Amino acid sequence: MFGLNKEKKKIDGLLKDIRADYEILVNTFERPRSLSKQFELRYRDAVEYRLNLIQFLEAEIEAVKALLGQSETLKQEEEEVKPRTAAPRLSGKARSATVDNDEERISFADRLIKEFAERIKKYPEIIIHPDAAFEMKKLFGALSCVEKDYWGTVDRIIRNTYGSKRFRDSIDIEPEINRMCTPGVDGLPQALGSYHRLLERMPRDYREIEREEQRCLVNAAVLLKRMQAEMIRALDVAAKLDDEEKTALSEAKVYIDGMIDDFRLKDLGHFG
Repeated sequence: MFGLNKEKKKIDGLLKDIRADYEILVNTFERPRSLSKQFELRYRDAVEYRLNLIQFLEAEIEAVKALLGQSETLKQEEEEVKPRTAAPRLSGKARSATVDNDEERISFADRLIKEFAERIKKYPEIIIHPDAAFEMKKLFGALSCVEKDYWGTVDRIIRNTYGSKRFRDSIDIEPEINRMCTPGVDGLPQALGSYHRLLERMPRDYREIEREEQRCLVNAAVLLKRMQAEMIRALDVAAKLDDEEKTALSEAKVYIDGMIDDFRLKDLGHFG
């Protein structure tokens, strides 16, 4: 808990410094307000895609400090030439440097987001709604694959190994698998019902849509971690399993481990 509070304090401090620097750029150096707005959009994307915020913000503060340095230099140059001639506000070289810096700053966030999209691109996707988030389509497509291609075999192995004791210990996992992974009559798992209704409603409440996406992510994280724990438990008694069963459990665990990593679910959802 202390570590999380320390990290949040650092993030808050970096955010405060970056926003203060953009205010100086806008108010003191008369740079366009759009620079600040662009940062806020990149920050929103960084939060939404659960990027490493400290790494992201440290790159952003380095970039805004460079913009401040450029603006200060340009202002000094303008002051020096002002008595002699009406020099252009930005020389070609300075303008190019500013553009390059902006592109570098934007590409950092875009690169991280693109990397995330590349990691989840390999998973199947389900049709939710034309405006559904790419991550949601891929996540629930992957969950459907878990239920269809892996969990039936895993569940059979675990039941054969542990019998009724296993069933009593995890009796509530099956309804959650059905809710999160199994399509209903409309082709969507029950867990996506609220999300789909929010996307259908006009005008849309985008804040509520984001909250529902977060709820789905947390629920998926909890379910996958419970499945993961079941498989670890079964593999711990490997002596009771034949080679085919060990291979099936290992393959399922690799897939679920990959999902947790690729969708950045490790720090979401806790159970027990």
